[in-house]
Amino acid sequence: LSARSASSLSARSASFSSFSPADAYIGLGTNLGDRQRNIAEAARLISLLPSTAVVGSSFLYESVPQIVEDQPLFLNAALKISTKLDPNSLMRELQAIEDRMGRDRTTIRYGPRLIDLDVLLYGAQLVDSPALAIPHPMIARRPFVMQPLIDLEPNLIHPGEKVSVREIYRALGHDPTLNRVLPTPKGVIRLNTRTYVMGIINCTPDSFSDGGQFYGRDAAVAHAKELIARGADILDLGGQSTRPGAEMVTADEELSRILPVIESLRKEPAFDRIPISVDTFRSAVAAEAVGAGADVVNDVSGGTLDGRMLETVAGLKVPYVLMHMRGDPGTMQSEENTTYADVVAEVRGALGRQIEKAEAAGILRWNIICDPGIGFAKKPSHNFELMRDLAHTSPAGFPILSGPSRKSFISAALKAREELVLETFSRNHPLDEELKEGSQQLTESILPEAIATLPPHGDGAHPRAWGTAAAVTASIAGGASIVRVHDVREIADVVAVGDAIFRNAA
Repeated sequence: LSARSASSLSARSASFSSFSPADAYIGLGTNLGDRQRNIAEAARLISLLPSTAVVGSSFLYESVPQIVEDQPLFLNAALKISTKLDPNSLMRELQAIEDRMGRDRTTIRYGPRLIDLDVLLYGAQLVDSPALAIPHPMIARRPFVMQPLIDLEPNLIHPGEKVSVREIYRALGHDPTLNRVLPTPKGVIRLNTRTYVMGIINCTPDSFSDGGQFYGRDAAVAHAKELIARGADILDLGGQSTRPGAEMVTADEELSRILPVIESLRKEPAFDRIPISVDTFRSAVAAEAVGAGADVVNDVSGGTLDGRMLETVAGLKVPYVLMHMRGDPGTMQSEENTTYADVVAEVRGALGRQIEKAEAAGILRWNIICDPGIGFAKKPSHNFELMRDLAHTSPAGFPILSGPSRKSFISAALKAREELVLETFSRNHPLDEELKEGSQQLTESILPEAIATLPPHGDGAHPRAWGTAAAVTASIAGGASIVRVHDVREIADVVAVGDAIFRNAA
């Protein structure tokens, strides 16, 4: 450690011995090296400060540099802490962290920096000394600082301005260059700019749609290459089927299906910058998969089926897809688990409660993605309602992953259309009494069989592919950041046009 770090450590016992806990807000910024790792490591070290606890985190933002403009883009976030450290001692501890992480203090002011930590607010205190100013003198003019504070507490009062941080941000005006991002070891996913396509690879013999097709390392790796060539941004690998009534395999069996695939993909230069998600509800599988090279944990249970999942993900420091489901794959479609008074409100409430548990376990807010669980513990009508009001399924602005691909509720809509065709045919072709028996045979057997044997769309697409396309379009309109799909080639086109309409990203 540097002399500054050693001095800080030796002075700790005097810095908080008689001080009452206070809420403080810490700004984090970086634009050099592995920015995602820098932010995560700084947050970890702050959590280890004496008599200090991290009690909240913001989302993560990418911002353009200020004042000195010729430098890389920054990542910015904020933490809320409860601490017994007085303001000056806290600032010294933060500077010690900067030194420990390797910040170079000889560069120009406002220039590039590996890590930058500031005390933005400290309770309602005003501090003005040569060594420290609180509130930080520039925060009321910087959207990239104000937005993370809004994430934490929109009604937080700036003690100098005497108004809330939300009001200050409104006065500044929206900054279109400020992008919310999801950090992965392979780079950031820019959530504001476009919809990302997650391609599904089921390494199982019994998944509901393509079970067995990509079972085995070689088939799965070949399919992964095909998905990337067709437009997938993220790959999602699963070794345990979660279709209704699926047989549960052991964690060892699940790992034997996915680890060889992850390891093979990570040896391929073409996949060097492609995030890999592991679809599992088991903490042991998540840990092994991330150790082998996975970047995201996608948990259909949202942490409800494995009591160690949340703390495991917190330690892994990777993005976590927290999905809504009642029960488990064997019980989720029971009458009890598919009964709702208000499915949108109940899903949002359940996700909110799990997010609170996730944050309490140490998962940072900027690593959480919500999935309303289309097709999991839902009847077809519930799925349509969730798709119709997708933006309100996620609490407090958390990004949304939507997974409607090839789900059975799509067939429910297609069957309704088929029945309408049959009804229209019968109405437009009235038959006399002598032909009623033939009519019944026509409408109940011959015509449905003829419809069923028609080529699905004339292009070899899966029978539910274009129904999925409609659901994906609704997902984009509802603000989904990621869509999880099987038919990547078709859906990549749908996403490009959907983004041009709903995100103005063409």
